[in-house]
Amino acid sequence: HRDLHSFPTRRSSDLKPTATSTAQIVQVRTRVSFRVNTSTPKAGTMVKFSGSVTPARNGALVLIQRRSGTTFVTVSTARLTATATNTSVYRKSLRVNKSGVYRVVKSHDSQYALGVSRALRITVH
Repeated sequence: HRDLHSFPTRRSSDLKPTATSTAQIVQVRTRVSFRVNTSTPKAGTMVKFSGSVTPARNGALVLIQRRSGTTFVTVSTARLTATATNTSVYRKSLRVNKSGVYRVVKSHDSQYALGVSRALRITVH
């Protein structure tokens, strides 16, 4: 047995807004790029971490993180420096002794939401 339902229809010109909402400020996420000079270093050698943050956040810090189990732990920080465009860059050399998955995070601030880079695997041999 099938129930039939009927609903009145309206033209869009008949619809009037019944409520309005207040304007909301929405933070834009920063874009974080991340690269290393080698993803297969020898144990104990220095690996150069570098990348950029857009829009520019000159003077701010980015967090270099290594995965530990199911979470990421900050192993170092790097300060963002200016470029000629609306982008900031960072560079940091770290001694890597064991394999792991790394990422870079730019924390939220008063203007922009949190930005997280892709994760990169570094395999020590």
